[in-house]
Amino acid sequence: MCFRLIMYSITKFYNEKSIIIVFIISIALIITSCVSSKQNMDDFWNYSQTRKSDLQLSVYITAQTVQQVFSVEAGRREAVSVLRCNGISKVYVEVYRPGMVVTPDLLEKTVAFLKKNGFEVVGGIATLPGGDVGVLQQGPLTWFNWQNPKTQNDLKKIIENAAPLFDTFILDDFFCTADTSQESKTAKGDRSWSEYRRSMLTEIAQAVFINPANEKNPDIKMIIKFPQWYDRFHEFGYDVATEPALFDGVWVGTETRGQYTQRYGFVQPYEGFINYRWISTLAGDKIGAAWFDHGDCNETDFIEQAYQSVLAGAKELVIFNFDSFLNGHPGHHLLRLDLEKLADLAASVSQNPVQGPVAYKPANSDAGADLYIMDYIGMFGISLVPDSKYPENASVIFLPTQAAADSLITEKVEKSVNEGKKIVMTAGFLAKVKMGKNWHNWLE
Repeated sequence: MCFRLIMYSITKFYNEKSIIIVFIISIALIITSCVSSKQNMDDFWNYSQTRKSDLQLSVYITAQTVQQVFSVEAGRREAVSVLRCNGISKVYVEVYRPGMVVTPDLLEKTVAFLKKNGFEVVGGIATLPGGDVGVLQQGPLTWFNWQNPKTQNDLKKIIENAAPLFDTFILDDFFCTADTSQESKTAKGDRSWSEYRRSMLTEIAQAVFINPANEKNPDIKMIIKFPQWYDRFHEFGYDVATEPALFDGVWVGTETRGQYTQRYGFVQPYEGFINYRWISTLAGDKIGAAWFDHGDCNETDFIEQAYQSVLAGAKELVIFNFDSFLNGHPGHHLLRLDLEKLADLAASVSQNPVQGPVAYKPANSDAGADLYIMDYIGMFGISLVPDSKYPENASVIFLPTQAAADSLITEKVEKSVNEGKKIVMTAGFLAKVKMGKNWHNWLE
C-alpha cells in the first residue's frame, strides 16, 4: 500500500519543478501514515492481550486453508498479520475436513510457527465423510455412518496421528448421524433411533477419539463442540447428559446467523444465548468457548452473535472461519470497534449472570410443538433463562412441552405452587404431562 501511494505521488507531480521537494514530503507523510497504521494494529493487538482474561478472540482454520496458507512462507506471514490486526490470540488448526487430511509434517510446522509468533494453538477435526475417509450415511444429510467399522477405523487413525502435536483438541459439530442403513437398523434393534444413536456415539467418543488420543498423548485435553440446535440434539446422537462428563471441555455453537435466512432455518438470535446457557447447566465448570460463523450474516447479524454469546457467559469467542478474515467481512470492523464493550460485558456477566424467568428443559427431551419456543420468548424482550434441572428456587417457572419428559414433574410443580411460585405452562406441556390428582385445585 505504501509503495502504491509513493508511485502515485511521483506520477502526479513529475512535471513540476518542485518534484524533489514534493517527493520527499510525500515519502515522509506516507511513512508516517504507514507507521501509524502499524502502530494502531499493534496497539489493538496489545489491548486484546490485556483483556484475554475477560474475553479472548479465537479463529478456526479449516484443513484446506491450513494446506493452502501455511504450506508457503508468504501465506504464513500474511496469516500472522491478519490474526494480529483482528486481536486474535488463539488458533484452532484443523487436521481433517472432507477431501483433505493435513500431513503430520505440515501440522507440526504450522503449530510450531504459530506458537513461535505468540498464538495459542488447538487441534480440530470436522467429522464428515469425504474422499476415502469413512462411509457416508444413508439419508438426506452428508454425515457419517458411524456404525460402519471403516468410519471408526479411519477417524481413529487420523486422531492417533494428530494427537501428539496438540495440547488440546476439539471435535467440530458433526459428531452426529441420521443413518438409516440396514447396518444401523440391525444394531438399533428395538430401541428408538435416539436411544441407539446416543448410546453408539457415547461409546465411539471414547473408543475412537478420547482413548486413542490419550494413548498417544496422555496430557491432551479433549473438547466436544455442540451445535446450536439444542432441541434436536438427541435425535441425531448427541447426548448432553453423558458426553460432557467424558470430555475435558464443552464448547457451544451460538451461530444463529441472519434470522430471515431460509438456508439456516429462520433461527432467532436469542437462540445463541439459550443454547449456551442451557448447555452450561449440563457442562458445569467444563463450559468454555462460544462458536459462531459468518454464514448468511451481515455486519449486525455477525456482531449480535458475539453479544448473545457474551451475555450467555462465554469468555472466549471462536469464529469460523479464517477464510472470512482473509476475504474480509463488514462484521470484523464492528468486532474490533466493540471489543472493549464486549470484554467489559463479559467481565460483568461473569460476576452477575443474566437472571429471569427460568425455562425447564431436561436433557434429551422432545419439544413437540414447542420446538425452540424459548428462542421466541427471548425475542419478546423477556430474559428467559433455560435450565436442564427443575428450577425449584425460581420465582417464575416456564414449562414447555420439553418439561413433561421429567417423570416427577407433577410432584415438583405441586410443591412449587404450594410455595407460591408462579408457573407458566404451554398447551403442549398440558397435553403431554400426566396430571396429578390435585392439579384441578390450582390449575387456571
